[in-house]
Amino acid sequence: ASGNKISTSASSTTSTLYSSPTPITPEFDEICDTTGVTLTRFMHEVERVNPELQELAQLFSGIQTASKAITNLVKRSQLPSSSLLGLEGAINVQGEDQKKLDVITNDILKMALRHTGKVGIVASEEEDQPVDVISTDKEVLYEEGSRYVTVFDPLDGSSNVDA
Repeated sequence: ASGNKISTSASSTTSTLYSSPTPITPEFDEICDTTGVTLTRFMHEVERVNPELQELAQLFSGIQTASKAITNLVKRSQLPSSSLLGLEGAINVQGEDQKKLDVITNDILKMALRHTGKVGIVASEEEDQPVDVISTDKEVLYEEGSRYVTVFDPLDGSSNVDA
């Protein structure tokens, strides 16, 4: 194992743990009064002071892109002629009727995570089983080059609104 060696003791029991170096929190000398610190700026700064977190920054970038697309879909779904409203016809793992917008946003988030190249498996409220986003097989396999597994509800609270 690599990393820093940390020894801990509790009563008469002593154990040795290995951990990665603690990430450095970036400091911002100038913050916009209107927007604060954007996610993009924050992740660039995290990546600058912690080069080992470059993959995490790429993952957050994919989530940010998907979130923007989902925001636009939710806004458009309120138009009277929108085809995004209504039920999809299936039941999700929580036993709720899946809505069209749930299924579409799930696909958007899965695709964005897949395109980062950093995620091997996703688990979603809209899926019965975890999904291997790299392979087209239904069987879940973990790719050696993909470090992250993600778990999400793509459109939390959609059962509470007419979406």
